[in-house]
Amino acid sequence: MSIGSNGTMERKNAAIFASFGKAKVFLATRSLDKSKFALEKAYQSVRFESIKERMVPVNYDDIQTFIPECDLVFESLKEDFDIKKKM
Repeated sequence: MSIGSNGTMERKNAAIFASFGKAKVFLATRSLDKSKFALEKAYQSVRFESIKERMVPVNYDDIQTFIPECDLVFESLKEDFDIKKKM
């Protein structure tokens, strides 16, 4: 699964997906540092150690690498059609 993870809602969605089953969740943002920050914030909202193992911080530049591993892409980008179209 891939999920954009810049905002609060996106991070919480990622944490929920990672806390159920054995889903591998790619936290995608424009930079790896932002994705790592999102992972920490998502963990703090759920506080299940297991989700840290299931969430993988990535950036949009790596999209060709992680999308083939995904069965589901959960798009939660800013409500801006031009941005959504690019993704």
